[in-house]
Amino acid sequence: GEPDVVLFKAQAELTERSAQQSTKTRRVSQQDLLKLLSRLQQQIAERTRGVRNPRPIQLHTAIGSFSNAAGEDLINLISMVFDFILADFQAAPAVQAQISYLQVPYLKLLLEDRELLAQNSHPARKLLSDLARTGISWDYLPEDKQQRFQREIHQVVRHILETTESNLTLYQKLQRQYAEFMAMESLKSRILDPDSEDEE
Repeated sequence: GEPDVVLFKAQAELTERSAQQSTKTRRVSQQDLLKLLSRLQQQIAERTRGVRNPRPIQLHTAIGSFSNAAGEDLINLISMVFDFILADFQAAPAVQAQISYLQVPYLKLLLEDRELLAQNSHPARKLLSDLARTGISWDYLPEDKQQRFQREIHQVVRHILETTESNLTLYQKLQRQYAEFMAMESLKSRILDPDSEDEE
């Protein structure tokens, strides 16, 4: 089949850069990696804009191979976290693909703040937790609610992808809006089915 969305230019640039180096191993500084990720994020935004059936990305494949011990550890960590979240969206491939694109901006955040995932109060961490909670309950949501969540998640992802700078204010705003959306959907469920809370 076709290669994963997004692969091309960033991998080509990395390959060209490594070919110009005298050492046999590709070594990428953190600053170079951040620049690479910013270009990759722009490509994801451009190549997936308006696509009806987006395909998920594999972070390792999209970035390409290189030697950077600290960066590689963080890539593995982000991949594991997202693999865990994406597994709950098996029945919603479009949502799964959208969320997979967040691996790149989240890796950028983690490179700049290694404690991000350990900070429960961090807005980006809270947003990721909210998305994970959505995935856990996805199979139990009625179809109309799944469609509303899909639209909301799409908007969150697009906002993040279109902003290449790591902007915590943006994550605060998006996390607050998504949390409010989740609360509103929960309230709608209780209004439509007032006996649901008494069923336990």
